[in-house]
Amino acid sequence: MNLLLGSKNDFGVEIKATGKSNHGSLMGYARLWFGGNFFGTINSYIFLDGYLLGGLYQMLRTKYLNDVSFPEDVTEQFLYFKRRSNDLEDDEIDWYRFDCGTMTDDFYNWTYRKDDCLTIIWKIRDQPNKYHEDLLGYPQSVFSYQIKYDDFKELVERLDRLLKNW
Repeated sequence: MNLLLGSKNDFGVEIKATGKSNHGSLMGYARLWFGGNFFGTINSYIFLDGYLLGGLYQMLRTKYLNDVSFPEDVTEQFLYFKRRSNDLEDDEIDWYRFDCGTMTDDFYNWTYRKDDCLTIIWKIRDQPNKYHEDLLGYPQSVFSYQIKYDDFKELVERLDRLLKNW
């Protein structure tokens, strides 16, 4: 069954559910949509009620970013997080990362909260998996999308209820 929860033009979750695993987990394919741009590959088989939902809840738990030196430019923001990720002594950086399983392995990605918004920053890696056809020709730009925290949370909770009742 194919489903789009939310909107590709704002925030949406595209799902192709294939059924339950032997352990009762819902399996299938998914990708996220932010402002008309997709994030993640629809060609990676994942636990929808595990990796996908877990990554979205990670995003909800991200910390507020109060660093006065945080840049305004999205490319500079990406470099800021990448530098911090390479700093082995930065034990705070994990609060800004999220992982939706293998569907997001081909991307660098971070999220942060500021005021009442959640901002997602992502960029495809230089060498994406060649078997993920939807990523061939994906732009090398740094993407950023800001959404009201409560709107994001509402859609994630709707997805959670939907997956539990599948």
